[in-house]
Amino acid sequence: MLEIEVIYMRKFTEEYPDTGFVQEVLAQLPWFHLVTIFILLSN
Repeated sequence: MLEIEVIYMRKFTEEYPDTGFVQEVLAQLPWFHLVTIFILLSN
């Protein structure tokens, strides 16, 4: 796993601490899409 992926995973868990919500999102979106969202939001 790349270091940047770990950073994105940590950011995601900080932004969305509700595990029920996180499980729903992760079940519906591939990891690549989540990373793309974080990149766009950080710019």
